[in-house]
Amino acid sequence: MNSLPVSADTVSTRPSDAACNLRTRCRPLLAAGLGLAASLLLSGCSLFAPQPLSAQSPMPALSSLQDTTTQRLSLRMERMDENGKAVMDDASPRLPPLLGVLRQSPEAMRLVLLSVQGQRLLTLVHDNDGSRFENARPDVLEKLPFTADWLARRISWVHWPQAAIDKAFMGTDWQLIQAGDWQHPNQPARRIIRQGSDIIAELDRDAQGRVSLSDPASGRVLVLTPLPSVSFNTDSLDTDSLNTVSLNTVSLNTVSPELASLEPSTHD
Repeated sequence: MNSLPVSADTVSTRPSDAACNLRTRCRPLLAAGLGLAASLLLSGCSLFAPQPLSAQSPMPALSSLQDTTTQRLSLRMERMDENGKAVMDDASPRLPPLLGVLRQSPEAMRLVLLSVQGQRLLTLVHDNDGSRFENARPDVLEKLPFTADWLARRISWVHWPQAAIDKAFMGTDWQLIQAGDWQHPNQPARRIIRQGSDIIAELDRDAQGRVSLSDPASGRVLVLTPLPSVSFNTDSLDTDSLNTVSLNTVSLNTVSPELASLEPSTHD
């Protein structure tokens, strides 16, 4: 039986046609795959890049504060270990220990933050216009692991009376649970802030007035330590309270005019 002649041109074009058809069918799949990979890459970057801690909870009203108070303190961020205990974070020294002067009144809350050498870094302000950082250098803001809203709310949870926080949480799924007498600063006490069934923050105060505020979602602990009102040095503080950072004697009265204006006066 004689077979039909097949031209060389016909034979040579069949593989090319098949490859062309394959490329045509695979092109949409390839484009979709590249799009998915790009999407995953972008989402992965946003998930793993460190972001400042933010806040969504109701803020207690300033009008609930009856008096004007001024307090000096040290502030530092630590990380939580597997048992939920605060440990010094030597691996990620983004935020060194800070010193602060906190002034609270029915009109505004102001927290002036300084380096341990006494250099003013920024001011946290909360008033009727909300929470914000003022007088801050860009390089300082880049190192902050929290937003102004987040810090203002945590300060209120530490220093404001239970009635003010309860009133702010009224009608929401937020709740304050308190154990011990929080109004006496040198007595051990505990506060828990919940949203629904989730624990947002755990506040533990020791007999020296030091408060450790744990943020389970971020694995971080904000530690606030009260300082003497006139001046302080390393001899008057245990090394752990300032994260083993050496301090020279610092008198906050002479650091800056802004700090001097925050001092209690006979008119307060």
